[in-house]
Amino acid sequence: MKTHWNNQFFGLSLVFVASLGAVSGLAGADEKKEADTQAGTITQTLGTVQLFTQPMKKISESPESPPPHALFEGMYYSVKTAKVGDVVENGDIIRTAPGAKARVVYQNGDQFNVGSATSYKIAWNKDSGKSDVRIQLMYGKIRGIISKGGPRNRLRVRTVSATMGVRGTDFYIFESVGKGTEVSVLRGAVGVKPAAGKAPAAEIKAGFSAAVNAATSAPAVSGANPPLVQPSIELFKTSKQEIQEIQKASEISQVPVAQQSTTVAALESQAVQTTLNDIKEHDPVLYSKIQAAPAALSVEDLNRQSLQAAVEQAPVSSPRRKPKKSELEDLNSDVYQKYFPKDSE
Repeated sequence: MKTHWNNQFFGLSLVFVASLGAVSGLAGADEKKEADTQAGTITQTLGTVQLFTQPMKKISESPESPPPHALFEGMYYSVKTAKVGDVVENGDIIRTAPGAKARVVYQNGDQFNVGSATSYKIAWNKDSGKSDVRIQLMYGKIRGIISKGGPRNRLRVRTVSATMGVRGTDFYIFESVGKGTEVSVLRGAVGVKPAAGKAPAAEIKAGFSAAVNAATSAPAVSGANPPLVQPSIELFKTSKQEIQEIQKASEISQVPVAQQSTTVAALESQAVQTTLNDIKEHDPVLYSKIQAAPAALSVEDLNRQSLQAAVEQAPVSSPRRKPKKSELEDLNSDVYQKYFPKDSE
């Protein structure tokens, strides 16, 4: 028997069904190695966080997948309340309830700070022989710190309105259903292009943000179907107010080290080192200030100090103006080649 559950806030239609038994295969050595590199671990949670795991076309494919199950985009998932130490594997979905947050850290120290009321899916191509990690952000907010030399150095993030190419940076993405996508860059750069239409791609640098509006219908004309208003990219300097919003969305109360497992403590420590290395490369002045401080650092400390440094250079409020040509690179085909190579489609 199937029970349908519609949650208008989350924008997903899920089908919970009873568990069925069958025989499932075991992952090979190569797949396990890939999972060790690309799989993340939840190191911090606040509030209700759900993990949709073990994606399968039929529930009978995995007898070890406990109920309840959810049907999303043609795949069944086993749904559970996420806890610190849970592993986020290929094809999994993380969903935070309103007021809830989470952090996912990887072996090399890459991290995603997941905001409240957020849902995203992460997947990678095990057979590609190279980094090919993709995130589908259905709605909500994520802040990522990604090493440009690590296994996620070709990270692609897709929303309904935009596609973003990440090559090592500190970035923040907000997807508002029906309104569009905003991406802000704190360090490094992110390539952005609308998911539809022919608007050129843009390289968003540190201190700037981009907004991609959702495709909408133009006002109807008598006797004709209303045409779609194609998405476009609006570039502007990130304001102090917007940086404060990023801080609120991405910060999460740190579990004391003494209460962390050895694995989680090691991952958080690696995240500190990876973030420090990124700060050292992109902001030597901030790095020197951090090194001069005697206190032990946490991921939250570094992320907060990065935002505080960004606030000093930011305008008070967002005028949503287009920046001068001298402030951004020209929009041209080179951006496509750098961030959206054909072989990664």
